[in-house]
Amino acid sequence: MVVLSILLGIVLFLTVDLIVQRWVLAQARRTAARRAPSPVVGPSAGPITDRLTEVPSAVSLAPGHAWLQAEADGHWRIGADALLATLLGAPDFVELAPPGTWVEPQDALATLRHGTRVLTVYSPVRGRVIDSNLQVGDDPPRLLRDPYGEGWLSRLAVATPNGVAELHTGMAGRTWMAAEVRRLRDKLAELAGRGPVGAVAFDGGPPAPDFASRLDDDTWHELVASFVGPSQTGGRP
Repeated sequence: MVVLSILLGIVLFLTVDLIVQRWVLAQARRTAARRAPSPVVGPSAGPITDRLTEVPSAVSLAPGHAWLQAEADGHWRIGADALLATLLGAPDFVELAPPGTWVEPQDALATLRHGTRVLTVYSPVRGRVIDSNLQVGDDPPRLLRDPYGEGWLSRLAVATPNGVAELHTGMAGRTWMAAEVRRLRDKLAELAGRGPVGAVAFDGGPPAPDFASRLDDDTWHELVASFVGPSQTGGRP
């Protein structure tokens, strides 16, 4: 009887010890997860990739990541595509070219600012600005929330709509944007290899939704220049 009591005591002790060890391990894992840097590139495809590659069929994408859409009255609506908006993050200031402004390709249509970072959206066509989206000026984050809808920037009377080279429309637009998202992921992985820009998963994951805020200014300028071009990244503060 005494031996049985001793054995039961040992079993009880080992069981409690195992439970305590598991609890301590679980707490340590939770603490490590809270302290770990959020990833610049996610572990798997998800909403961020879907949002970047879902381009409306009527929208045409230009190489500088502006978009165009023909309207029923013959004018063209222009904005910044989802990738360009994501490179900056939710803007806190948008300055638009006023109606009546004549623009040539690569002339500024809008200046976007997030903190001290500035991006310029350039016209992919030549024409005259007939309308600017004052709502996006009053509510700049709508550019990131709805880049192809309420986040449009300008309407133009385009002089030569058929003279625009390298436009990507419909399925070609989605395919091109998917390739650009892969290029963004690879560029982030390359930059992460040079310094601490946040944890990066090298398994084909998409960029984290707010990756731009985790990059230092020099790294951010280099990233933007590789997608928009050095002459199109806006001035450094």
